[in-house]
Amino acid sequence: MAYRPVKSALRVLDILRLFSVEKRALSQSEIIGLLGLPQSSAVFLLRSMIESGYLTYRREERVYFPTPEVLHLGNWLEGFGYDAFFGESAVSDLMHDIAERTGETVSVSSQNDIFVHFHRIIRLNLPSALRVEEGSVMPLTYSSYGRVLLSRQSPTQIDRVCRLIRARETRADLKFDVDDMIAQIMAMRESRFCFSYSPILPNAASVATTLPVRIAGRDVAIGVGGPADRIRPALDLIAGTLRTTLDRHEPRLIAAFGASADPGRSGAPSARDG
Repeated sequence: MAYRPVKSALRVLDILRLFSVEKRALSQSEIIGLLGLPQSSAVFLLRSMIESGYLTYRREERVYFPTPEVLHLGNWLEGFGYDAFFGESAVSDLMHDIAERTGETVSVSSQNDIFVHFHRIIRLNLPSALRVEEGSVMPLTYSSYGRVLLSRQSPTQIDRVCRLIRARETRADLKFDVDDMIAQIMAMRESRFCFSYSPILPNAASVATTLPVRIAGRDVAIGVGGPADRIRPALDLIAGTLRTTLDRHEPRLIAAFGASADPGRSGAPSARDG
C-alpha cells in the first residue's frame, strides 16, 4: 500500500529507534551508515535534535546519545500497560513459552487504524528474507494477525476496512476480492484463529489468535510465523500449542490486565483460511 511519509519526521524516529537497538553512544558516521542517511540530511537532523533537547553531543568523543527528555516522553504510558510488550511481563513469558514449544518465531501485535502494528517479536529459525521488524505496520488483511484482529470488529466495520484497504492498494497483485475477504474474516469470528500465507513475503505463513485480555483498551493478537513449508504442515500442532499455552497463562494475564468481555477462544484455524 503506497503512502507518502514525511521523510524528516520518520528519520528522526529512525535515529531514536537506532539508539534503542544499539544501546550505546553513536558517532555521526555510524548513524549515517546504519540508517543509510544522506550526510547533509543527517547533519541537519542531528543538529536539530540537539537544539530541541532530545540528543546530547559529547564533542571530545564525537558521539551522540539520547537525553533524559526522550525517556520522559514515554514514561506516562507505563500506566496504560504498554510496558507489558517489553521486558519481564505476563505477555513476555507467554511469548517465550510459545517460542520454546514451537521452535518458531512468535509475535504480538494490535490494530492501528487499518493496519496491524507489530510490537514485539521473538525470532527463531527465521530466514532474513522473512523478517518483519518490531514497530512496523502493514494493512490488516496482509497477515493472520491483522485478520484475526479485524474479526473482532462489527460486520459493518469489517466491510468498511476491507474496502478501504483495497481502494488504497496500488499494486494489482495485492488487490483482493472484497466479498471473499469479508467472508473469510467473518468465518473466523467463532474459531478466533487464522492461518494465512503472506502476500508480500515469499514463502511465509503464520497462524494467530487473540489474547483473552485487552491491553491499553486494545485487542492484542499473538501468533507463530515462519517459512510456509514448515508452518502449514504443522498447523494443527501449532494451533493446539497456542491454545493450550494460552489456557495455561490465562490466569496470570487476567490478573495483570483484567478479563476481556469477549468469551474467548473456542476453535482452531480452518485449512481454508488465508
